[in-house]
Amino acid sequence: MRGITIWRIVDGRIIDEWTSFNELGAYAQVVAHLRWQLLTGLVLLLALLVATERLGWYWFRRLMAKLRS
Repeated sequence: MRGITIWRIVDGRIIDEWTSFNELGAYAQVVAHLRWQLLTGLVLLLALLVATERLGWYWFRRLMAKLRS
């Protein structure tokens, strides 16, 4: 990760400090390295959400049918 730190020194003491790092570049490297794991996780999460939604509607329809009869 690249960055820079600038110190303002007065009488041998650090008075001010400014720091800047390229954090977005580091995050991009992590995502690039883990892209297949992240994509697999996203697909599994979406599949879980769809299955939960459909199961919920199934149980809701059963409950409504039971209440009507």
